[in-house]
Amino acid sequence: MKRHLLLGAFILGLAIFPKLGLAATLSITLDKTAISIGDTFSATVRINSEDASVNAAQASINFSKETFQVVSIDKSGSVFNFWLQEPAFDNSTGQITFIGGSTAGFIGKSLQTIKINLKATGSGSSNFTFSDGAITASDGSGTSLLSGMSGAQFTIGTTIGAPVPVQPTPPPTQVVPPPTQITRPPVKAVAPVTKPALNVSLYPDQTKWSNVSDKFLVSWVLPPDADAVATAINKDPAFAPTQSEGLFDNKYFAALDEGIWYLHVRFRNNLGWGTTIHYKISIDTTPPAPFDIRVDESTSTDTPNPTFRFGTSDQPSGIDHYRLKVGDEDPILSTSTVVKLPLQAPGSYKVVIRAYDLANNITEEGTDLKILPITAPTVSSMSKDTYIGEGPLQIDGGVASGTMPTVSLRGENGDLMFPAQQPVPDQNGNWSASFDLPSKTGSYYVEIVAKDKRGALSFPVKAPFQVRPRPLFVFLGLEVTSGLLAIILFILLLGGFAAGYYTQKLAKEQRGRRAIIAERDISVIFGLLKKDIDKMLSDYADEKLTEAETKEIEFYLKRMRDNLDKAKRYMSENMEEIKE
Repeated sequence: MKRHLLLGAFILGLAIFPKLGLAATLSITLDKTAISIGDTFSATVRINSEDASVNAAQASINFSKETFQVVSIDKSGSVFNFWLQEPAFDNSTGQITFIGGSTAGFIGKSLQTIKINLKATGSGSSNFTFSDGAITASDGSGTSLLSGMSGAQFTIGTTIGAPVPVQPTPPPTQVVPPPTQITRPPVKAVAPVTKPALNVSLYPDQTKWSNVSDKFLVSWVLPPDADAVATAINKDPAFAPTQSEGLFDNKYFAALDEGIWYLHVRFRNNLGWGTTIHYKISIDTTPPAPFDIRVDESTSTDTPNPTFRFGTSDQPSGIDHYRLKVGDEDPILSTSTVVKLPLQAPGSYKVVIRAYDLANNITEEGTDLKILPITAPTVSSMSKDTYIGEGPLQIDGGVASGTMPTVSLRGENGDLMFPAQQPVPDQNGNWSASFDLPSKTGSYYVEIVAKDKRGALSFPVKAPFQVRPRPLFVFLGLEVTSGLLAIILFILLLGGFAAGYYTQKLAKEQRGRRAIIAERDISVIFGLLKKDIDKMLSDYADEKLTEAETKEIEFYLKRMRDNLDKAKRYMSENMEEIKE
């Protein structure tokens, strides 16, 4: 954990480039196909960065201390030029460690970190295994890219020149097995054996450089008269092997170091050895050297198209081209080490320059660029009344001496409503522009940008305005337009309908209440009348009236008359109220 924290802090201090990928692997390749006791050999720790830009890595590697020992560690060919922890080994524990980084970013399929020089001290199964590792992107955040680690498994023989096949399930980078022999009687030849046609899957094109260093398989079709095959790989383009290795139609070869190599293969029949095929393999796994970036005008300048100078070297393939990228713009490809940028608007940019060699190894450097604005234009006056269908919109302002304004009318979302205008300022820098007003109401703004003879720009000045309908009249400071008036009338009409509805509803409810009251009053009066009538019928059922009873009847009749008068009056009053 402590080592990871140290690595993270180191990388954060160095990394300044955009993240380009999300996967990278660590692996180990060996330089021999057969190892015996007493042999010296080497193992190289490599990074396959895929398409990511990396600038730091660390690893802890365990090895078989019983069968071989570390003699030294060579970091001279490493892509890293800073070591937070120097490469170190301990033969007593069988461990190798390192933490390395660089100020530049690198992209490649076989980036060398360290080369381990070894000596075989015992026989038997041997291996390199990673117990810990990290690869980080040069993205400014130390993003982890490690997606896998593959060590190496192999066997050390007891005698020199006696290779032993590798383990059944080896990782990708291994000491390679000897070719599988083919046993069959050859056809008797009547002509020299044909020249081999090789299939080299890892290096299919002899004319191109490759940035991959790994074991590779070569295959061919055996002619029926062939009885032997001889192979060799070296840097002699005309070498002709003469030592038979048996009869086989494919063979693995160990990973090659950088440089131009020639694979030689020939067949033999009963008439003798045939013509040798010389297959060229060009390998370059080292990215171009880190380089400096210089800006003629300074990295903070008001020059809109500053000139960048850079350049580096590469061995062994050489530089192919450079790619310069400013912010999110499309990259600029160049074979020159001097590039003048296209015109840039004011602002801050991250500029990243990549150097590509002929093998497609990449070194990446970056810098910050700040384009300063020139003096901004001013707006002195602008039309206040902006009514739809009327116009024009008049705007006046000023610019600094030696600059020209570009005036454009834009919608709220920035869309250009009319072609931009470039009014010519007078000797005092005053300018004037006018536009037809847009045909729709809404929010708009006029944008003014100043530009000098170099193409340098100012920051834009924005003057917002609203396009609205012309009012029919102004009431208490409120502009009443036809649309607003229609809305007001509609609201009044709606209010009138609502008031009438609720008035009718209230009157109906009032009439209902009056009817109930009238019904109640009449019912009471008629109840009293009925009571008096019933009393009279009961008291005078014998049909004989005394003087006292006659007076009593007279009393009842008067009271009944009074009650009928009341009933008439109540009915009349209630009916009037109900009618209302």
